[in-house]
Amino acid sequence: MFLHEWFPTQLSSLILLPFYSLYMLVFGSNTGIVLYFRILFVVMSLINSAVMYNILRQHISVFSSCICALMLMFYTHLNIATLSYYTISVQFFLMSMLLIYHYYKSYDSRHLLIAGILFAVSVLALPTLSIAYFALVCVIAVLIFLSSLSILPEGFKTSVGDAELKTVLFHTFIGICIPAVLFFIFLLGNVPISDFIRGIPYVLSDEEHATSLVYPIRKFFIGINEVFGRSACISYLLIGLTFAASLLKRQLDKRIRLLIFALDTILFIIFFILSSGHTGYIQTALCLYSLPLFFMGKKPDYRVFNTFILGGMILSLTYSYSSNGYLYVLSMGHFISSIGCVIVIDGFIRELEEYRLGYVVTLTAVICISLIQTMELRLLNIYRDAPLQMLNFRISEGPAKGLSTTADHYVAYNVTYSTIKKYCVSSELNVPQKYPNSMELDSNSMGNIFITKLLPWGYMCTDLRVGAPTTWRTAFNSERLKPYYEMNPGRYPDMILVMNEEYGSYLTCGDVEADPSPNENEIGGYLLDYVNSNDYEKITVPCGILYKRR
Repeated sequence: MFLHEWFPTQLSSLILLPFYSLYMLVFGSNTGIVLYFRILFVVMSLINSAVMYNILRQHISVFSSCICALMLMFYTHLNIATLSYYTISVQFFLMSMLLIYHYYKSYDSRHLLIAGILFAVSVLALPTLSIAYFALVCVIAVLIFLSSLSILPEGFKTSVGDAELKTVLFHTFIGICIPAVLFFIFLLGNVPISDFIRGIPYVLSDEEHATSLVYPIRKFFIGINEVFGRSACISYLLIGLTFAASLLKRQLDKRIRLLIFALDTILFIIFFILSSGHTGYIQTALCLYSLPLFFMGKKPDYRVFNTFILGGMILSLTYSYSSNGYLYVLSMGHFISSIGCVIVIDGFIRELEEYRLGYVVTLTAVICISLIQTMELRLLNIYRDAPLQMLNFRISEGPAKGLSTTADHYVAYNVTYSTIKKYCVSSELNVPQKYPNSMELDSNSMGNIFITKLLPWGYMCTDLRVGAPTTWRTAFNSERLKPYYEMNPGRYPDMILVMNEEYGSYLTCGDVEADPSPNENEIGGYLLDYVNSNDYEKITVPCGILYKRR
């Protein structure tokens, strides 16, 4: 960790470690472990959905509570249905906001302690979320200050007072400290502090997602506009108009309210059509639809706004530091906001006095459509594989045992798995004689392997150690290899498996466009110079080229 893993989301492995260890204890190998973690994700989603329903039904209608719970159960970013840093960070952040919202209704400080613990877990899964915590606190503090100057609606100050904010901050901070202390005890017990500090700059220098401090802010609206076009600008106008009316403490004329509602609904229909086939886009549409309703409400619940809506928007911004700024990434935060939007719609319906039937039917249809599209995409979209009807072959061995895939991928997986088992094992090396004084070698690992460009599960099929700064996508000519090997000379690879470029290819399905050559590589750079000067043997294997130290 930090020393031999240079990927910013690596801390999620700490969350997975107990579950991995349990699996290894029970089954004795990692065969089928990918399916195991997918099942765990379903269990986690089911538990969180049940908790959400049980809490929300105390404050809103049973119908709206059920909608929120089902949306949580079925929403999965890009349908990456496993315990990834995406799913863990989003769900635990959401549950943290839910408990803070519940505190404002129940005033039980234990909910804040648990919220802090859950938030700390989400930060472990995605360290940049620490920015979200401070950003959310700062924004709310500024809003409270503006409210004290009578610049913001009075409802904001009465719903989130100074004393309440201090209570929330104090108890959530204590909750955050509990996992943080345990983490640092574990870290410092396994990684020398000097190595930890030395590795931080490299961990933060993510080749895939280089960004700037202002990038997320600039990309926030661009990501939405790229998908929804000029229609999004009209939606911004409606939000601005209703916010201005709320700011000036003016109730809009009922005809203007009806006109805004009708236009807002038309825009939602457009957004719904444009969202087809893409997970998360409908949540963005629901947010754009609900914000004018929130500001048109007679008594807007700013507790909902501060926890779910504002919290989700800030999460969208911070996610751009660990991924890109396209809408499919931003929509993870919009999903959290959309839970608050359902609560907003529920409150809007309760306040209705005129045109009640038309409003209720329309609003019910909107949230049902949002849920149905979320469920449909969860059941039909496949991440980086062929459409569901083409997944007719079940893998029977290795880490992916139990998963279904296409005929071509089934063959490619078996070829790769058998190649690694045959060629990429310690018995094919004579490492102790090559490095008689190496302190890096131990009885459980007799050498190092680097698999390039993209085959993270391949490292689970060999007894060789990882000879790269991360198991994730790393090209042969990556600029990170030189500083990594210079800092860790005991990790120079004794084997380098260069995958054929077409291995791992996939068709267009839902969110993901086809990629015929995900393992396309450029053989060159520092590593090639090292290979040429250290007498490596070049061997053609069924899935690519293997460079092996003689």
